[in-house]
Amino acid sequence: MDADLVGRVQNTRLPHGKALLPVLEAVSNSIHAIEDSGGGPRSRIDVSIVRGGILPGMIEEDRHRAPIEEFRIRDDGVGFTDANYKSFTTSDSTFKAERGGKGIGRFIWLKAFDRATVASVFKTPTGNVLRGFEFRKVPEGIVGHSLEPAPDRTRGSEVRLIGFNPLYADKCPHSAETIARRLVEHFLIRFASRSVPDMFVHDETTGEHIHLNAIFDEKVLPHISEMSFSVGNEQFSMQVIHLHESMETDHWVHLCANEREVSSENLRKKIPELNRKLHDGNGSTFVVSCYVTGEFLDRNVSQERTDFYFDREQDFFADNSISRADFDKAVEAKIREHLAGYIAEIKREKRSELERLIRAEMPEYTILLKPEYAHALDRIPNVTNKQDVEAELHRAFRDEEVRLKQRANAIK
Repeated sequence: MDADLVGRVQNTRLPHGKALLPVLEAVSNSIHAIEDSGGGPRSRIDVSIVRGGILPGMIEEDRHRAPIEEFRIRDDGVGFTDANYKSFTTSDSTFKAERGGKGIGRFIWLKAFDRATVASVFKTPTGNVLRGFEFRKVPEGIVGHSLEPAPDRTRGSEVRLIGFNPLYADKCPHSAETIARRLVEHFLIRFASRSVPDMFVHDETTGEHIHLNAIFDEKVLPHISEMSFSVGNEQFSMQVIHLHESMETDHWVHLCANEREVSSENLRKKIPELNRKLHDGNGSTFVVSCYVTGEFLDRNVSQERTDFYFDREQDFFADNSISRADFDKAVEAKIREHLAGYIAEIKREKRSELERLIRAEMPEYTILLKPEYAHALDRIPNVTNKQDVEAELHRAFRDEEVRLKQRANAIK
């Protein structure tokens, strides 16, 4: 590898909470490989989970939670051709720049795993050839590179990510179902545009086999709403999904670049009313997952694909300058608009409960029930513990006292 690989890996940032990102990067490479091969109706990607610590007689529930030691990602794409191999061995390669590739995905592999092995069959003018090698955190990077004729083998690649670092493994989703859902969420834009092959997750220990395209078609597609908004001169799109059978209990907004999720934020931080599942009126509950895309995000994604670059303050002399604060305000406004009815109902329920508590048990805060203080009650989060409610009411009461004193001083 044409770089100080050990130093490059050390300098690559991968938060522990992004433990699944190396697998997502490998799957993204497989998607590109299939696209380069011309694809086809039977193209597919298989992600296998390999667990350790399995003991004889272990109950099914414990087998699901057994530690993950390895992931295997297989595809029937174009393979590690000479051009692809040269790109792999070139640090910060621009080979996939037009697809949003930053040329560092394989370094992320070695942040979370001890090593990766590659076995890839690709076509040459003289027939199919098998390329094999290990990728390790050593100065040369590539270990044991080999080429041999493979006339009887079909084209495709298998990447094995081996030796999951416990610091990352402990933060990684454990169940095959959760990993499958995370894959669908990460590549949601591609699933929605039908630009992914058939994708499967297999758990070698539990025997589970999950078809990701079916999850999207059955659980996601019927509940997608699309909308657009602008910030300055930049245009953005948002897909909002009502997930009715999700194990998730929180609502999230995901920022995407180049058809892939990059960062996520709990919507409760933006909209305090979204601290519980929503009711659809038909006896069913759901959570909301929002995906934001746009050329600005494609251009300004960080090298590690974990965050975005925004201006700290609005630059009025730049046509495409956007501050993070302005962007966040626009995103929040669009989500509030979409969920206006649900938010209004939550506010009504909260207001009714606060009125009941104040009148029955906390009369010292009765003044806050006056219409002019409605904004103070709106700011109180949906807390259910009586002690927490009283603390929030006291805080709101004190804030209003300060505000009124400031107004009085301004008049003097």
